[in-house]
Amino acid sequence: NVMLRKIELAPGQKRTVTAELVLPMDVDLVALTPRASRRCTGLEVVVHPPDGRPTALLGVEDWNPHYRETYVLESPVRLSQGERVSVVWRYDNTEANPRNPVTPPEEVSLGARVGVANVLLMCAPTDPDREAELADFAVAEMRRRQR
Repeated sequence: NVMLRKIELAPGQKRTVTAELVLPMDVDLVALTPRASRRCTGLEVVVHPPDGRPTALLGVEDWNPHYRETYVLESPVRLSQGERVSVVWRYDNTEANPRNPVTPPEEVSLGARVGVANVLLMCAPTDPDREAELADFAVAEMRRRQR
């Protein structure tokens, strides 16, 4: 889970926020489920290999929080230990954002233990004997981000 725990926006502010996760082992990614609020206007999920060129996994140019869609990949994508998965969310707290719930825009300070925006990565370790280790990593990562 790549999570943005808190976001603060001034009235009239546009902001880009990034969060990332470094993979602890080789995994096969089969689906992604993004979540974000109404002030989010777009997001992108990118994989950064340690020695290679970044690859976009998902790009949503016109984010609608009502989609609630899981994006299932046509075939699993192999991701390697040490690769960074980053998520870039674009926020717009202006009157020009048709999904902004408040007009005129007000100061926004959102935070939650489970995050105000996240992308759930549905994956499995390439070595089935490491499933428990991956689950433990996910729990530890969630606790780390809650601090």
